[in-house]
Amino acid sequence: VWLLSRSNPGDLAAAEGRKGSRGVPPPRAELLAGFSDEGVRGLFLDEESAYATFSESCKAWTRSRPRSQQGNMCFRSLDRKNTQSVKHVLQRGSWACVLFPLSTTLVNVARREHHHRPFKLFDYGSAAGVAPR
Repeated sequence: VWLLSRSNPGDLAAAEGRKGSRGVPPPRAELLAGFSDEGVRGLFLDEESAYATFSESCKAWTRSRPRSQQGNMCFRSLDRKNTQSVKHVLQRGSWACVLFPLSTTLVNVARREHHHRPFKLFDYGSAAGVAPR
């Protein structure tokens, strides 16, 4: 997971000296987390934090230096009775919709809140019929 951040003031001076530059330095990319077998399902940024949603969890980092990890939220542990594996995750903004075979949970990754919903993926077949690939 990479975070694009504002460049240093020295980068601005260097950008102004280049031909065709508008005085805007290029953003700087910083590595927040390395390779993940799961793959990133969604990203959300607010003023203070950056959130990356994976297929079974969500991780958060502070946007200010030093970039420290704020925590990890495992979707399978949101309900103690739930022993199902996550089938698919859809995300829009700070809300992630976590689809299990027999239940659905809406998670606000920024506020670390979750709400269970009666939607059952099992009633509709598979994740391919409900979620885009």
